[in-house]
Amino acid sequence: MRKNKIFALMAAAISFAACTTNDVADITNSADNNVVYVASATRAADGGTVAMTLPFHLVNTTLPATYDEDFEADFTYDNGSYTTKNGKFVAWNNSKYNNGKRIDNRFEAFTPLKTSDNNASYNTFTLPTDQSTAEKLEAADWMTATTTSKVDDNNGAIDLTFIHKFAKLHFTVTAKDDAANLTSQNFKIFSSITPYYNSTDNTIEAIIDLRQTIIYDTPLITIVTSDNETLTVAAPSGISFAEGKQYNFNLTMGHYAATITSVSVTDWTSQDINMESSDANNSSETDYVTFYCNNPQGFKFRVYKGNGEGVLGFEYSVNNEENWISIPNTGMTEYVTFGGSYGNLRLRGEETQGTARGESYATVEFSQSTDGHEVTCTGDIRTLVDYRIYKTVRTDHASFKYLFKDCSMLSSAPSLPAIELKEGCYEEMFYGCNSLKQAPVLPATTLAKDCYKGMFVGCKSLTQAPTLPATTLAESCYENMFKDCHNLSKVTIMATKNISGNLNNWLSGAGDEAATRTLTVANQDAYNTIKDNLPREWKIGADNTTVKDKAGNEYTPQP
Repeated sequence: MRKNKIFALMAAAISFAACTTNDVADITNSADNNVVYVASATRAADGGTVAMTLPFHLVNTTLPATYDEDFEADFTYDNGSYTTKNGKFVAWNNSKYNNGKRIDNRFEAFTPLKTSDNNASYNTFTLPTDQSTAEKLEAADWMTATTTSKVDDNNGAIDLTFIHKFAKLHFTVTAKDDAANLTSQNFKIFSSITPYYNSTDNTIEAIIDLRQTIIYDTPLITIVTSDNETLTVAAPSGISFAEGKQYNFNLTMGHYAATITSVSVTDWTSQDINMESSDANNSSETDYVTFYCNNPQGFKFRVYKGNGEGVLGFEYSVNNEENWISIPNTGMTEYVTFGGSYGNLRLRGEETQGTARGESYATVEFSQSTDGHEVTCTGDIRTLVDYRIYKTVRTDHASFKYLFKDCSMLSSAPSLPAIELKEGCYEEMFYGCNSLKQAPVLPATTLAKDCYKGMFVGCKSLTQAPTLPATTLAESCYENMFKDCHNLSKVTIMATKNISGNLNNWLSGAGDEAATRTLTVANQDAYNTIKDNLPREWKIGADNTTVKDKAGNEYTPQP
């Protein structure tokens, strides 16, 4: 009876599409052709994509609103498939216009599901201010997806890719004695949000609505210590927030003070952030590579010419001054002061080959290497290729090898969103950066020879490697990549092809000082292929080491 009702409603909808009576037969010919199935749904997580396991609501917006009872439904995930609840389902409108063309169907999905508190829909969401548990934080993560086409015309299946609509703040906390034994209730974000404080991991997380919750003249974070001392921290100067981004702060608190020692910006979503339209480059705020320091620090752009002519087309500006100063192709001979009361330092370029041109290459150098002089770096590395059109600029000719080599004070990295890589493009880029605490996301799935060779050698403060999503490796692409990253505790590698010879020493000396280690691989066969390139500490059965596949299945030693 219910199918008959659906067909009747669909027949009634023909007038909405200005169709002929022949179209009635088209949309009532087969029930299977009218039911919408979700073939796959993914969402961003930890720098990669995973199956969408949260319930979501799906609507066919091309069907009349009077039929919303029958043409929208909640979907849940169970054992690899998506099903609807309470006998509801979503339908296709398979009717045609008078010109014979099938009507375009548009589907909109959103999660979390609507409640009286969040008023959720595809277009609206009220952000919960109580995010004090992992579950409440998840309930604040508004994501949406849309599609207009079938991936399988035979069964009416669609694919959905969910994107984050808000921004996420992540604080790694160092708490001194008088700031110990705190709970989520001791913190506020932008004076209104109670974040999730994980006392085991010493992290604070909150999701912010860019339309409502950010009040720039209020503290970024407020802490009330156990003896009722109130500590406040303002957002670092020059930072702006954007949807789909995660902002990573290192927060030190206690002894009646709280400070942010570094900040980095990464992609919360794993989608390629290259824009398809040059209109995106018309933004009034260009995401220049920018350096911050709490105290005065010296900056030098040093050029090693070799047998080349140097590097061309780079400029810098201090404290957001519009007066950009050109850097000679032979580099800078004296340090420029930035940080503290001097403000930030921005760097930009117009060089298709990046900072390594022929046999010449440039490195960033800082003058101070003592406590209090850590340097935070943000921005998009593509602004060094062509800052005018950086979101659409080609990157397959650009290299940044050695750019931050031996920058011991560098605590965070710029974003590296390129998916087209040049041979050796990031080789030894962060070699010896022993203060680097978080690696940039590496989204490329097609690699180039030596592209990540030695990239993070000696980064002893690095605890989590970026997800390595490529399934097929290139020559020496991961060689020495995380060598001597002694505190590395998490590595995810999805390689399944062309592995032999391209992982030489990639984890040599890595994680040997970490309390625990987790290695995530594509599957058991992939592990068997790479195990000979793994140090003992990273193998199945090693003490305090977990090896699992991308679905979360843990591997144990074979008897």
